[in-house]
Amino acid sequence: MIRLTQITSEQLEWYKEKTGGFYGMDFNFGGPSGFFGFYGEFDISSEGQVDLANLLVAHSCEHEQDEMIAEISALRQTITDGLWDATLYQERRLDAVWEEFKLEFFSAPTSDGTVATHLLLSHDNPAIFREPYFNDYFELRSDRARKKSELQDPGGYYPVSPKQTPERAEAVDVAELARRIKGEPLVAFTGAGLSTAAGIPTFDGKGGLQEQFPIDNYRFPGTVADWIIHRPRETALVLGTFYTRFMTASPTEAHAALAQLEKHGILKHIITGNFDELHEWAGSQKVHINEPKYFKGSDEGWAWIEEGQVALVIGVSMDANNGLLDYARDNALQIVVVAPERPDFIHAQDWFVEGLAEDVLPELTKLLTT
Repeated sequence: MIRLTQITSEQLEWYKEKTGGFYGMDFNFGGPSGFFGFYGEFDISSEGQVDLANLLVAHSCEHEQDEMIAEISALRQTITDGLWDATLYQERRLDAVWEEFKLEFFSAPTSDGTVATHLLLSHDNPAIFREPYFNDYFELRSDRARKKSELQDPGGYYPVSPKQTPERAEAVDVAELARRIKGEPLVAFTGAGLSTAAGIPTFDGKGGLQEQFPIDNYRFPGTVADWIIHRPRETALVLGTFYTRFMTASPTEAHAALAQLEKHGILKHIITGNFDELHEWAGSQKVHINEPKYFKGSDEGWAWIEEGQVALVIGVSMDANNGLLDYARDNALQIVVVAPERPDFIHAQDWFVEGLAEDVLPELTKLLTT
């Protein structure tokens, strides 16, 4: 096992409750030029020591029979010339070991008449992940095309207005906002910015995985293959440590403030794109994931919005709410955006409060509840 980090007893209990006792990571990234995934299990002691076990890092691509011959040959040569000791060397397969890590590099024909080439890095015994990777995660071009054609309407839930004019939105401070909205029922739309402030990692952007582990648009062979071959231990540490940040995250003062607004009957609903359950941990109960089932073929989600007169928009950097903000505007809700900078989706009739949510919301809550 690979030692990663230490978590507190509170973080351990929260993570147990959130995951139901399964301590593992499971991430997939795919594109036309390659596929990348990393999977693993964690051994967490009663004292909170987190170790990584049963790691599988997979980098694959699909290509024609006569493609990538030179690239594959060069990659095989790179493996045997470097850290790795070959244990099996065949025309279409190369197995190698370095310390406690195992490397597999092989090609196999597909049902579509193409070839799938895979580079696998493993530590301990990741058998639990191998079958799902090949049967469910790694997709052929035909699989992606079929799934794309089967997708329902990819559009939003409600028409998105093109009238974004962020520079014209009125700027208000917290005291003035509290004066204007006191006594009004609120709903809140929350996004990734609220989670990143709590320590939840992102894949790109500042502090994201790509700052340490450049995925290189999943191109095969590319940066991921270079890391797997030349930096296997660092690959395991970076990917494992990335996931442990989900364990060490905790609600911010912004989460706590929203929970207090709900407790006082002011905040009616939170509609969020975040799956981290930090709102619930902070004490909020009326938390709803922004999912199609509530807004397509159901009036439930629209009813949540209609319970408010004011919509707080927090941690949302782009209008990723599928038209929900426009629905709120069309139903006479006042949009209030809290952010360090004006996002592009603001309209002239919206209000903008400049600042971090963890600073603005506690102050606003105090003014609204006293």
